[in-house]
Amino acid sequence: MPVTSKRFNAEADPAKSLMVLRIIWAALLMGQVLFLGVVLMLRSQGSASPSDAGMLKLLFFVEIALAALTIPVAFFVRRMVMGLARPIPMQKYFTGTIIFLAMLEGVSLFGLVVLLLGAPLQTGLIVPAVAMVLQVISFPTGPA
Repeated sequence: MPVTSKRFNAEADPAKSLMVLRIIWAALLMGQVLFLGVVLMLRSQGSASPSDAGMLKLLFFVEIALAALTIPVAFFVRRMVMGLARPIPMQKYFTGTIIFLAMLEGVSLFGLVVLLLGAPLQTGLIVPAVAMVLQVISFPTGPA
């Protein structure tokens, strides 16, 4: 029996594709929220060992730089993938949205790791919160 590959075709059923994209959106956010919960639980129990203050300061600046570079690039890449044509083809919308969400997730997870390593809670939550809020307000509604 020949092996056939069924490639995902977002154009074949746009409604189904949008549902799949929304599930991916929710799963990406849920992973970050659960990781944040684990980080906060470990910190409250004193299980998260504080790291060297100098290293934490450096990591915090890396986190800020990562966010400052990645967030605008995520918006740019999404726009480049989707193109200027209207209406946006579903396959391009799907691909652009996944890339955008993945880039924001990377920023968020890096910030949560820095928080896990012992960064101050007040400042350590800023970058992950910004990245997660951007993901929340980027709920997939379909191509325009």
